[in-house]
Amino acid sequence: MKNTFTCMGGVLTSLLLALLFSFASCDNGSTSSPQKDYLDIDYSLGTTPAENLKFENENFSISPDEEGIYIKYTLPQGQTVQSCTARIDGIGLVHENFGLEGQSEGELFYPFVTPGKEYKVRFIFNKPEKKDPSDDRFTVYDDGETMVGWFETTVKAGANSKGEVRLEKGGAIDIDKNGDFKFKERPNFRNEDLLTGSGYDWIIEIGLNKGISWMHGDKRRSWWMTTATIPQTKITETRNLYSHLSQDDAKIDFICVRPAMQYEHNGKEYRYLWDNIFVKDCDCTALAELLTEIDISSQANKIVGTWRLNYEGLESRYDIKVYEITLTIDSENVRSNEVVVYQKRNGDEFTEKEKEEFDVGKDGTSISSDNKTITAKYSETEPISEYFADEKYDHPDYTRHYTVKLFKGGSTLRIIRSGINEGEKYEWWDDYKKVK
Repeated sequence: MKNTFTCMGGVLTSLLLALLFSFASCDNGSTSSPQKDYLDIDYSLGTTPAENLKFENENFSISPDEEGIYIKYTLPQGQTVQSCTARIDGIGLVHENFGLEGQSEGELFYPFVTPGKEYKVRFIFNKPEKKDPSDDRFTVYDDGETMVGWFETTVKAGANSKGEVRLEKGGAIDIDKNGDFKFKERPNFRNEDLLTGSGYDWIIEIGLNKGISWMHGDKRRSWWMTTATIPQTKITETRNLYSHLSQDDAKIDFICVRPAMQYEHNGKEYRYLWDNIFVKDCDCTALAELLTEIDISSQANKIVGTWRLNYEGLESRYDIKVYEITLTIDSENVRSNEVVVYQKRNGDEFTEKEKEEFDVGKDGTSISSDNKTITAKYSETEPISEYFADEKYDHPDYTRHYTVKLFKGGSTLRIIRSGINEGEKYEWWDDYKKVK
């Protein structure tokens, strides 16, 4: 089964992994020690910036919104703005938006406030971060003025706001040299139940960094390689940081951990990012030292066993409750079993037309008695040499090559797919955990 994103009956082919990786960077102004697992959370507006950098009132506008607070802002013209942050007095940081170069305006809607209460909100706009001229993947210490400007305003929360939420405990994390990690203490919020609803829930983002963090002052030289995202319901599970990285020169030297959430309102999606929980030095072993490439023609015995993959964060019209693939490998064959469980985001029943689209009743696809859950199952057995063979297409702009690597210790199997897609190079991978 080469295309693991093809469901039964050919429906919903090419489901895309929702790579929620945000290549952002933590605030240069953080004041924690790298030995401390959490920051003292700042619920204020922060230190008042220089008055000469303050924007006039025409740079922003406030519109009443029954479900929260809404502020629209105009980015300063003639200056390059890379990012902006927003802080609410009594709650702290709630918004950090990167990649603003070339944009003219932005907006913040925030529902987790007390109905009818007035709040002071401060926005700060920042210049692009200083890069290492020898390797622009790395950000270095900047001793100059990093701010473009700021403004502050007061806004009244709408009558249907959800209620005030704020981060109360950052939690703590243990990390092994091989990248395995587990939260030994769970982060939590006051009124945390308000952050879970129909179609939304908070997550943990872990920024995976190479180099020296901003916690070391002018020694900073950091490369934010990617961001791992973890559902809040799975925070206490043991996981591996390197499952989110593939580049040969990847080495995780420190992490930045913070809670975040995507929230949809009036057809638009807003992203919330609460105060940084902590930055932690970890100095993991380099990925290249942890992975060994397996030659299927002569080393297939090294990957014999049962391996399981659970996808998270899949993006589709439906809420995918389960996406599980199990590979059973012996010296000659690979048996692949795939299970996908769908539900509607709003909990409604599937219509007759939707059942037809899923081919319910055919090819291993069934529906529950209440018509709210569709389960699709698929199974296939191939010779091991064919399962991992390069795929050939009639068009030269499409190629696929398989590379198989085994993590040190043998507990994780990485299957990498690479090649050309419409003339562009691609690479993506899945990490299967050994079951037995």
